Amino acid sequence: MIDFPDFCIRGVRTSNITPDGELSAMVFYPDERTIQNRLDGGMEKSINWEDDAIVIGFTLQQFPTGVVRLARVELDKINSLPKVCNELAYERSPLLNNKYHGNIVYHKNLTKPRIRLIAASLTLVCSDLIKK
Repeated sequence: MIDFPDFCIRGVRTSNITPDGELSAMVFYPDERTIQNRLDGGMEKSINWEDDAIVIGFTLQQFPTGVVRLARVELDKINSLPKVCNELAYERSPLLNNKYHGNIVYHKNLTKPRIRLIAASLTLVCSDLIKK
């Protein structure tokens, strides 16, 4: 079994911030193009696992707008809700230039309205925007 840290980090783009300064659900909306690359047909949302104190600064280098932290326990809580019912997974997926990389994986059979609800729920329970 893979050991996961208590938090993951998600980079935020300017387009993920609403005109009134709130985070939009797009912060955690999966990339539907990733279906093609996965044997399980799932959709990925890229994250970094908070393995150490360096990861926030490392992620901020790639996302100067800011980052958010998401507690794994909150991800697990949302995944256990009856309307989600284990339709999410998470994984490590290190890259050559990013040992922290992983994904939140949305099940392939989720409807778009359900995906939006899950993404919004994850956005609600993540931290406020962390900036440099």
